[in-house]
Amino acid sequence: MKKWLEEKIFSDSKKTLLFIGLITFFILFTYQIVLLCYGTYFNSNSDDVAQYSPILIQYINYFKQGHFSWYNFSNNSGASIFADTYYVPIDIFTLLILVLSFVIDGTIAFSIVNLSKILFGVIVFAYFLQRKGFKNWLVALLSLMYFSFGGCWTFAVYPTYFSLFFYLPLSLLVIDYYVKGKKWLLPLYSFVLVLYNFYTAYTLFIFMVFVFLVVKIRDNYSSFKNLVKDVLVFGIHLVLGVMMGLVVFLPSMLYILNYSVRNTSDFHVLFDLDVYFRMLYKLFVYESGTTTFIMGNYMQHNFNYYIGAFGLLILGIMFVMKDRDSKVYKYSLLVVASLMCIPLCSMIFSGTGVAYTRWFNFINIVLIFMIGHVITNCDFSSLKRKNILALISIVIGCYVFVFIFNLILNFVYSNKDYVNNMRMISQILILFLYSIPIILYSVFFVIKKKELFYGVFTLECIIAIIINFSISFKGKKLQNIEMYEEINNVLDNLDIGKDSLERVYIHDKILINNARYTDVLINDKSFHSFLTKYMYDYKKLYGDESEVLYTYYLNRFSPYSSRTTNYKYIIVNKEKIDYDMGYLEFLYEEGNYKVYKNNDYDPFYVYETYYNEEDILKLEENRDFLGLEKNLFKGVVLEEGKYNLENIEYSYDSNMIKSVDLINDVVSTKISDNIYEINLDKYLQFDYEGIIYFKSENADEIEEIKVILNNGEEMKCGRSTKLFSCYYGTDIDKIIVSGEADDLEYLVSVTVDDKDYAMFFVDNKGENKYLNYYIENSDDEILLKNGVDNQRVCLNGLCRVDDFEFNHVLISSISKMFLEINNWNFEYYYDDLEYYILNKNDKLASNKELTYNKSTIQVKYTRDSVSENDQVVVLPVTYSEEWVMEQNNSNYELVRANGGFLGVLVKNGVKDINVNITFKPSGFKVGLIGSLLGFVIYGGYCTITYFKRKKEKNEVI
Repeated sequence: MKKWLEEKIFSDSKKTLLFIGLITFFILFTYQIVLLCYGTYFNSNSDDVAQYSPILIQYINYFKQGHFSWYNFSNNSGASIFADTYYVPIDIFTLLILVLSFVIDGTIAFSIVNLSKILFGVIVFAYFLQRKGFKNWLVALLSLMYFSFGGCWTFAVYPTYFSLFFYLPLSLLVIDYYVKGKKWLLPLYSFVLVLYNFYTAYTLFIFMVFVFLVVKIRDNYSSFKNLVKDVLVFGIHLVLGVMMGLVVFLPSMLYILNYSVRNTSDFHVLFDLDVYFRMLYKLFVYESGTTTFIMGNYMQHNFNYYIGAFGLLILGIMFVMKDRDSKVYKYSLLVVASLMCIPLCSMIFSGTGVAYTRWFNFINIVLIFMIGHVITNCDFSSLKRKNILALISIVIGCYVFVFIFNLILNFVYSNKDYVNNMRMISQILILFLYSIPIILYSVFFVIKKKELFYGVFTLECIIAIIINFSISFKGKKLQNIEMYEEINNVLDNLDIGKDSLERVYIHDKILINNARYTDVLINDKSFHSFLTKYMYDYKKLYGDESEVLYTYYLNRFSPYSSRTTNYKYIIVNKEKIDYDMGYLEFLYEEGNYKVYKNNDYDPFYVYETYYNEEDILKLEENRDFLGLEKNLFKGVVLEEGKYNLENIEYSYDSNMIKSVDLINDVVSTKISDNIYEINLDKYLQFDYEGIIYFKSENADEIEEIKVILNNGEEMKCGRSTKLFSCYYGTDIDKIIVSGEADDLEYLVSVTVDDKDYAMFFVDNKGENKYLNYYIENSDDEILLKNGVDNQRVCLNGLCRVDDFEFNHVLISSISKMFLEINNWNFEYYYDDLEYYILNKNDKLASNKELTYNKSTIQVKYTRDSVSENDQVVVLPVTYSEEWVMEQNNSNYELVRANGGFLGVLVKNGVKDINVNITFKPSGFKVGLIGSLLGFVIYGGYCTITYFKRKKEKNEVI
């Protein structure tokens, strides 16, 4: 086999490249066929793929349908298309998806093209290695390593980021061409990167400058002054490409900086200790993309530069080699290792303002290149035995340290959060198993058996490929193609005008980013890293500041909130609801879903009274969110002092609201010295099983908590940091605490139909029609229970009670967040909807029409009010200063309403309202001019270069 490869394949560079391409293609093609048979697509088991991929697919569909515009109305409550340029690459791969989408489903096209990035990336890397003079068999070996190992597969966690599998080796190739005189390529490539992804381009530029600097030092630069000059010229070429891409880059950055909110982080001089441990750990343990950040903050753990004992031993040789290239490489490697240890460097290189360690993944391709350099320039058989033994000792020593340290983290420090985490325990097993290849590599290294050494490496690559590809099959539930087809079939039967802003809410948590998979405007939970800051203000009105990555746009189903959230239809999983909502009309049932219509829907709502925004936002303590809903039904929230509107006081009946704490203080009885019995009698009368969670700020003073069953058996409760988890069931006799129990709090979690719920008590006799409720930071499922079998399922924020009597309430998922929960409570009141019925038909306007065409909204209505107040129209789209009125009319003014929505102030005296509002992205014209200027400069640069070379060529002749 070896002889055949050498004679038939590795004897020719073109055949070697074709061989590498065919092998890679065969693996990827087989994998794609298996994915299709399994009913899913390439996803790396990453929820980010489920969140990002619909964005790209939607843009392609809109482009094909002619719906493409500056403003995307379906992005939750809408946003500039430039808010999505982080997720929508403008490059050859997106073009391929577009072409394929004409013949196959867009999701499948996305999957195929994503896999093709691996194929193209491997081929480009192999070609680059050939240009650098590596032998053909070594090119194949290193290409296999790139295909299998380390950071390359960490890219797969994020769809846009995954393109780096291709762009990273292409960057090395462009640098090589640049050094050899083809400087005109660099600005063009920089332009391509900016269009592909401006954030990733920033990190790639830093990577390219560093690589170029190393290359110039390696190639014997003449002086430090010339080195600085060459690097500056290199940087200017990159900046020229950025200038050429300003038409996309400038409006994107202006929108993100001015109209979005991002997480911020405090600066730290050093990382947490576990980050440094992971740096060592990932040298020895192979991890697939989604398992690279299983500890702590994923921003500080999302990296993997695995090269295994194979790579470590070979790189170790580089440190005893004396040639100039090796010296430059090893010192550059030490510099990079030092930069990795400093959070400030990660903040600068990531460009996010936080210490994002993702740039570590770029190192992998450099390490592979250095391994090729060592193999090319050093014969293992010539190594001194003392050097071999020293290298093996260092590698094994590091491995033993990592193994012991991991054991200490998991078993000695029992107060750590991840003590009983099965994934952490499995890591110990994986570490132990990795001792096998370390031993094999060490033995074959000592006896200098190259064939066996490379044989173990090939086997390791095969195992790595299997791990990488198998991970996708864990995510079928999240990325099930049939699921989205079903919801589209339901939506197709709805009576929705294509040019109207009628919105739908889909109450199904499995479906992430529904709006991106449909042609219907949907206002449900939407993933968007660059969340519109004005919608974030809207969230603050409801006290929901917990998660800026998701827009909980519709977290209330109350009829009062329907004016704010402005949905016409609600689609629910038919298992979630089995009763009439009254103001919602049941239309039909299809597949797994039921469809309801909001009978009180209007295209927009008109107000003549308003609340002072500042007054409402000042209500930090004990805010009445349910009362706020009723008030927002009657008035609009605006900035005070700007408008001639009738201001009304924000007021509510505080006696109407009831509140129940989900987390309760423990009541205990001292039965002996330092021994307490916990009293939970009211919970023990229910026929459930589950877990009781106890939390204490002084957990170190508690020796143990144990459950005593009716038969006398004792069950010790588990513990981690401040949390104890105890078995719960009807056979509990008592719970005993050994130690101080003064500050213990508890939450009872029960299991119903294989789901976990937090359980607490509400006394209700079923005298009212509706139960309005509010739970901070949660949109989870609520069950009202009367005994074990009799229950009522609630939608977000609202239950129809009628004569249903219940005595306890179950809330899903909250028990899982117990560690992060403080002062959780359930606020509720009973409502006969009299206020709603009396006020919903206030006639301020008639003949309402709201339509949109591309980026323009047209609002029409007739004013019916006889008051002297100005009116405010609230539209169901996000506000930004980029909205402008086409006509210059002093009777209208655009305002920010209810925190984050677009409003139109209509002056008193205007009877027939007809106004057009257009979205004009900031910076687009300036960006377009900048791009044109950049191309002119680039054209001039290329022209001068061409004639200069032609002149030099003629002079030589």
